[in-house]
Amino acid sequence: RTKIESLVSLEEKSRPNLTEEPDSLSNRAVVHRFRKVFALSEDEKLVNYYTCCYWRGSTPCRGKLYLSVNFLCFDSFLMGKQTKIKLKWSDIT
Repeated sequence: RTKIESLVSLEEKSRPNLTEEPDSLSNRAVVHRFRKVFALSEDEKLVNYYTCCYWRGSTPCRGKLYLSVNFLCFDSFLMGKQTKIKLKWSDIT
């Protein structure tokens, strides 16, 4: 079992009903965008996401870093240009 899968398992056990959270609507919006932007199935579980900055040369790309069970993804949309990075955890050494 990977560390991410363990975190998902612990999260599900500690919070059995996520729809009662006050920010569940915004969480669902983030999960929907994550799956849409990276063309992922409903089975892909988003573990966490962060606002961050990816430096491409001398240009910062402000966006979101998504951590899921199988992928590390980054999405940024700055001045009409989209930057997407999608890496499988198994490809990272």
